[in-house]
Amino acid sequence: MSGILRRVLISHFASPKQLISPYLRKVFADGGHVEEASETTGHISPIYIETLDRWRPTHSEERPSLVIKDADWQFTPLGINDLVHTDERSGEQTYAGLWSGGHVIFAVGTESALAKILGMEVAKLLMWSAQTMLPAFGLIQFRVQKIGQASRLRESHTSYLVPIEVGYILSEGWQTQIEAPRLKQILFKASDVSPNY
Repeated sequence: MSGILRRVLISHFASPKQLISPYLRKVFADGGHVEEASETTGHISPIYIETLDRWRPTHSEERPSLVIKDADWQFTPLGINDLVHTDERSGEQTYAGLWSGGHVIFAVGTESALAKILGMEVAKLLMWSAQTMLPAFGLIQFRVQKIGQASRLRESHTSYLVPIEVGYILSEGWQTQIEAPRLKQILFKASDVSPNY
């Protein structure tokens, strides 16, 4: 999910024409997100988008950033002991449950207002594209749950961040197969069951 969210954000910020906020279109007018600086032009992306485990604070000191952090996952069974169906003929048992998880995307800016505008841009992007993300990524539910207030980043005196919390649900199912087929028939003589037959 971290990789999915990163790709969605990178594709959105790839061109200033796609941005919702007129202010951000003006800020990023010189070009959208690029993976690496070009050797010929030396162009560096006006926004830094990375997951928390790969984020480098030095890359985001002078430009806006989006830092993606994953949260806990929780499993909810759909039946008793996860069992949802038993095929009486084959003996196969089907189990299923729901995984619910979340991410926090931190919008970091050199000013509080920039962090808030960037946070709202991310929230609107994810809200408006949620319905297309569901079938594309096999999700049951995807939604923006909360946009936090702007606060100063501890490591810096000039950076502010706004957290955007997203949550999603996906299902997982599995089957068990018995090694040998169930007993197909019972052969007996009627006289063994009823002596009067």
